[in-house]
Amino acid sequence: SPQAGELSQHVVSTAEEDAAARGDSTYSRLAAAGLYWTGMAYAHQGKYEEARQPLLDNIARYPTNPYADDALFALAQFAEITMDNRQAMEYYTRIINEYPYSNARLAAHIRLAQNYIILRQYTTALSELEGATTVLNDIHKNGDTSRFETQTYVQNADEQVLYLRGEAHNGGGRYEQALQMFEEFINVYPQSPLMDNVLLGAGWANLNLQKYDRAIAFYDSLLARAGSTENIQTASARLYRLIAFKYGGKREEAKQGFLGLSVLPGYPLLGEVLLELGQMYYEDGQLIEAQRALERAERESTNGLTSVRIQILLGEVQLENGNYDKAEKAFAKAEEVTLKSSSRFIPDKSVYLTEARFRRGIALAVVHRYS
Repeated sequence: SPQAGELSQHVVSTAEEDAAARGDSTYSRLAAAGLYWTGMAYAHQGKYEEARQPLLDNIARYPTNPYADDALFALAQFAEITMDNRQAMEYYTRIINEYPYSNARLAAHIRLAQNYIILRQYTTALSELEGATTVLNDIHKNGDTSRFETQTYVQNADEQVLYLRGEAHNGGGRYEQALQMFEEFINVYPQSPLMDNVLLGAGWANLNLQKYDRAIAFYDSLLARAGSTENIQTASARLYRLIAFKYGGKREEAKQGFLGLSVLPGYPLLGEVLLELGQMYYEDGQLIEAQRALERAERESTNGLTSVRIQILLGEVQLENGNYDKAEKAFAKAEEVTLKSSSRFIPDKSVYLTEARFRRGIALAVVHRYS
């Protein structure tokens, strides 16, 4: 209820007063518990800012209390909710270092690995997954006698670790190793709820290894499993399946497929599809069709990297069509979006900035020549 936080704070104040007056550690334990539950009461109402201070006080005042590691984990979760990944990672690291046998230890390793993958620090992510494996091995070997508490913040940890290993290898460009992880996963955990993501990862690894038929087979497997279900995984499979067709030499099938997706109601990756379609038109010398597809892609894109690629290609098309003013504006917009975006969302920012500025310079030179 809205009053839960205030009531818990009253309990904390009373317990701390009694602890000071009587010197009884029982009241300190009550105060620590009260601080934790005060924070969680606010959190359950979505009031994460109000929740932070009681949890920080729990850890600072009573660092050895049974809720201290849980408070750190909750703080890390709040930081992730507010997209403060660096702060979240600090809290997860503190759990590992300060509460090594905690019930949150395994989840801390896994969440750290996921955050390192988001930040494209793939080698460090793999190190965290090794830490998770050490914990898992101890638990599997020793059961109830394990030195680690029962891990309460993660389910199917073995599956998550194996899947994330594949993702980290994929992100780091180690596609053969990624494929080994994903194929092992498919064999060991055929009913896993992570299977769609695993199939996407296996498809991506094969796509980058130029094994296009194998990539298509994984995407087809995902779509067959999904049936009539439509989500971001099926949308991604449809997109990358057609990209595999394109690079596998089946260009006309790919183009017709992109056209089909471009008119599919509610398709969530429309900007990406129209970019691919515009790219194919451009490669085939169909500049008017390329311009139309890219102008529509510009309106539909919700992804920073995709928007930059659209603007750069649209600028190229405008240059080819002799629309130098429009070309300059497209390159300028590509530069602007790149500058405003985090490297988390646009890796290799310097490459895109260099290309956009170079192309913009060419367009400006032509504009001034004829002005």
